[in-house]
Amino acid sequence: MDWNQIGAFAIEPARGKATFLIDNVQLSGPSGKMLPIFNTIDDGIFVPASTREPMQKMPPVGTVYLPFAADKMLGDDTPLKFKKLFGLFGTTIGGGDVDTVRRMRAAGIPTIYYSGFASGYEKFITKRGGWDEGINGASPNTTPFSQGNFLHYHSIAHAHPAVNELARRHTDALQKLGVSTWIAIDYTMPWLGNMGYAPAMIEAYRKNLLGLHQGLHMRDGAKKSV
Repeated sequence: MDWNQIGAFAIEPARGKATFLIDNVQLSGPSGKMLPIFNTIDDGIFVPASTREPMQKMPPVGTVYLPFAADKMLGDDTPLKFKKLFGLFGTTIGGGDVDTVRRMRAAGIPTIYYSGFASGYEKFITKRGGWDEGINGASPNTTPFSQGNFLHYHSIAHAHPAVNELARRHTDALQKLGVSTWIAIDYTMPWLGNMGYAPAMIEAYRKNLLGLHQGLHMRDGAKKSV
């Protein structure tokens, strides 16, 4: 499509509902430059396969951490000033920026990852139908967030296989970065949109009631399942 020639773009089914997959839409400018508009390539945190940063040890008790979105403050010497002020000081980070992790490590500042399960994985979840479903059947899987009563990251079907897969990918990426701690936030909030009724969630709940779930597995420092 040429941005100087676009008048309108619409898809109008004759009756009922229709779903279309439109991928890799780009605008071509007069110079031939292509501007990506959207595509369905998996999003997420991508860390080069060759990255192998040393795994960080847990900081001592009493360490003061900068809160959520502190990575926006890491471009200057703010962390160093806080370190001088508090001594035992660490910071939260977001994204998969290897350079940030390395700069903080060089300064003696431990980092922990702070994000929701869906942060950065919107397309990944949507392609696999991993969003939750309301009691009325409404879901971000079929209705854009801008047109539904959904609270974005709080509308995830955590029992869906796609969510488990992105958690595995996310954990693998953090291990490559040497980040040993991930504070996962933004769980389902059923009082905002009455979520929690996706088939995967209902099936998981029934298994819980019957005692057929896999349980909670935790590992201590000796890597023994608890």
